[in-house]
Amino acid sequence: MESDHDRIESILVTALEIQSEIERQDYIRHACGADTALQSRVEEMIGNHLQAGSFLNVEDQPTPNPESSQEVPGSMIGPYKLLQKIGDGGFGVVFLAEQKQPIRRTVALKVLKPGMDSSQVVARFENERQALALMEHLNIARVLDGGQTASGRPYFVMELVKGISITKYCDEHQLTTRERLALFVSVCHAVQHAHQKGIIHRDIKPSNVLVAAYDGVPVPKVIDFGVAKAVGNPLTDRTLVTGFGKILGTLEYMSPEQAEFNAMDVDTRSDIYSLGVLLYELLTGTTPLTRKRVEQAAFEELLRLIREEEPPAPSTRLSGSRETLASVSAQRKLEPARLTREVRGELDWIAMRCLEKERKRRYETADALARDIQHYLHDEPVDACPPSAWYKLRKFSRRNWPAIAAATAFLLLLVASITALSMAYVTVNRERHQKELAFNAESERRRQTRAALDFMSSQIIEDWLAQQPEILPEHKLFLDQALRYYEEFAADTGQEEESRVGAARAYGRVGNIHNVLSQLNEAEEAWKSSAEMYAKLVDDYPAVPAYRQELAQVLSGLSVVYYHTRRIAEARTSQEKNLALQRRLVADFPDEPEYRKDLAMAIRGWGILLKNTGEPKEAEQAHRDSLEIQRQLTTEFPNDIGYLEELAQTQMNLGELLFQLGRLSEAEESQRESRALHAKLTIEFPLNRGYRDFHAICLNNLGNLLRDTNRYEEADLVFQEALVIRSALAADFPSVPEYTRGLAQTLNNIAILYKNTGREQDAEGVYRQALTEFRRLATKFPGVANHQNELAGSMVGLARVLLVRTEPEPARQLLVDAEPYHKAALSANPGNPQYQLFYRLNRWRLTEAYLALKDHRNAAETARQFLDAATDPPRDAYTTASLLSGCVRIATEEEGLSDGERQKLAEAYGQRAVAALRLAIDLKAKEIAQIKTDPNLDPLRSRDDFQNLLKVAEQKE
Repeated sequence: MESDHDRIESILVTALEIQSEIERQDYIRHACGADTALQSRVEEMIGNHLQAGSFLNVEDQPTPNPESSQEVPGSMIGPYKLLQKIGDGGFGVVFLAEQKQPIRRTVALKVLKPGMDSSQVVARFENERQALALMEHLNIARVLDGGQTASGRPYFVMELVKGISITKYCDEHQLTTRERLALFVSVCHAVQHAHQKGIIHRDIKPSNVLVAAYDGVPVPKVIDFGVAKAVGNPLTDRTLVTGFGKILGTLEYMSPEQAEFNAMDVDTRSDIYSLGVLLYELLTGTTPLTRKRVEQAAFEELLRLIREEEPPAPSTRLSGSRETLASVSAQRKLEPARLTREVRGELDWIAMRCLEKERKRRYETADALARDIQHYLHDEPVDACPPSAWYKLRKFSRRNWPAIAAATAFLLLLVASITALSMAYVTVNRERHQKELAFNAESERRRQTRAALDFMSSQIIEDWLAQQPEILPEHKLFLDQALRYYEEFAADTGQEEESRVGAARAYGRVGNIHNVLSQLNEAEEAWKSSAEMYAKLVDDYPAVPAYRQELAQVLSGLSVVYYHTRRIAEARTSQEKNLALQRRLVADFPDEPEYRKDLAMAIRGWGILLKNTGEPKEAEQAHRDSLEIQRQLTTEFPNDIGYLEELAQTQMNLGELLFQLGRLSEAEESQRESRALHAKLTIEFPLNRGYRDFHAICLNNLGNLLRDTNRYEEADLVFQEALVIRSALAADFPSVPEYTRGLAQTLNNIAILYKNTGREQDAEGVYRQALTEFRRLATKFPGVANHQNELAGSMVGLARVLLVRTEPEPARQLLVDAEPYHKAALSANPGNPQYQLFYRLNRWRLTEAYLALKDHRNAAETARQFLDAATDPPRDAYTTASLLSGCVRIATEEEGLSDGERQKLAEAYGQRAVAALRLAIDLKAKEIAQIKTDPNLDPLRSRDDFQNLLKVAEQKE
């Protein structure tokens, strides 16, 4: 049985932690029952020790009482000189102290009170010290030292937090709702850090969350883990005894599970509830269970209210608080009606999810709560949304934009009408009060207009139009209308934060629209304006990570524009700034997985830029760095498909890069891993056509690699697997051009495989199937250069098959028919090296056709055209040398030429042929030498090419 001493000790420990005197008396009466002598003894014992206040909160300093402690200002504890008492809690006294050695600094020193040295109190005190020592976080007060006084009482030393409670700070500085939420996100990250260390705070409240300014930036600090509970292993060697009727925490902020006597089953979700109460107070200025009710109700009744009574939503509390709403709104720089509207909806949902009586219905982690707050700050859908009709409509519209596209134009016209009427209303009403009402209504309508326009254009621009190969007239009409409204929003800037953010986002949207319309110069100007505005917001509001994140996204877009306009140095600079911002976000918020995901994507983008600008080794390292982050994310969050999708994409990109570098075994390994990931996504989400399409792309890449390494049977199997997927996609979604294009590309690759393996008849049949699909796309989308180029390339491939089958006339006709498509592609993109190469190959094959037909004059002319188009890049040296060798033969055999003409042609062609041949031999020799140091290169293919070159050289000599 429990001894009288243990029972008194247990009651004493709990009573000292209750702040309200009325609640404390109710608790003592309940705990002592009918034993009035025990009640008197307990009340006498706690009378000398009971004082209010947080152990680090220095805003209200109590009057020093030397008799309450053996330590007084001026005395020393270890290397610390006590300056003054700044706090006095149930178990410990807090002093402002100066550390003398090894460094001089001002600290907060907490020492156990004299007389409070029972085993349970000592255990509680050491529990707090060990809990804080485990944690290292920007937003948690750090433990610097610890030990025992000369009398044997434990103490510990912490950083001095010269701050005030978070609610008081927000009210004194009149922070807006968004600014309060930004501070609250940091508190969530701190609590998440504690949970990851196995620590539950169990007493989160404003006085335990202090805000202090560091270099002018408000930084919240979570303090007082005095009632923390270790969720994993014990924190000390001592045992904490939970006595009869033990209640830990502060009633207004206490979770339902804490409001049980002898509550043993308390986990991290208890802190989520307390965070919800803190969020509620930041939004409304009061707690769900008001202090008035706490003071009036009996102790047991209060516990019942905490466990059973559902609190009103924050917006309901605001609208029902007529007497305080004006002051609460003024502290948030808003009109009362607008504050209620701002809180109603998503912020209601987030707060009420935290305050669910059933733990399983709350957020699982503090990070999940922080993510939902950030979704709200970014104007993104929040996870806490109830399945309302409007929410379902938004989700439906994302999947079914064609069904609402016609209504979009009408919506824009309606928005314009409302805006115009609102402006007229402001002009007509001259009375000051009416002007203010009209102005507020106009501002709210414009905010709603912008939100509606953002939502609708996001679905169309980002989720559909960005995937289309051509902007049709009706698409362009919508974009032009949206563009005008966004430009109007962007020009309508003010000095307040909300207006500046709206303008920066509007310019970002303008850039997105111009980019979709391929208007790169206009996109650049808009994104520059957006980047400049975001940069100033980042400087003015460094505690809001969303501004850094959005600035990084704009810089990424600018980098792409710079690359496509051949300004490589500017592209690199913009991408480097993007990377720096993303790295800083991850450093500041290491527990936020979305920031790590964004960083991995930025590193991959940097790698693609390096690959495209001729730095393959650096590009490879970037891809591998991106993969390392993505693998960590997929390990930590195995059920998050988005992370798995990004990993599969990066793995595929790395495989393509390694293939270009000639490291075929590594390229194959990477492509096979990508194939496995894409196959997993396809199996788990068979109705997701995007995953099916990427799976087919990956199979196509792997098939090309196997074909180029002469593993024809395996390549055929892989191509056939891709063909099944792409045939189904093209049949299921005939209106999506990209699926038809993918089908044609796979058919074309199979035809090449058949041609290379001597199956000319099979190759011809498959080529003609590919041509049917390519021709359909080129006819339907004449303005898309890729379709024109790929049709022409497939025609050249079929012509090669016909030349091998000694059918030069049909081959010649195909090549002549392909010429307009080549020229159309070149005209649309004159600087595209791929289109130039395909055109040159057409000239080469047409020369071969004329030679086979013994039409030497046309053969010489097409050879000349080949030479005029050639720049002799190193990778084409062998091709150029081979063709020029044929040109020399033409010049020397053509009977219709005079001797002078023949000699002139022979000299011109011969000199260029020998120069190209020497360059090719030199390159292949270097490649073979590199094999000795790089085992991943394909030595057989390089040596075969080298032998072929030597044979051509012998013929020249």
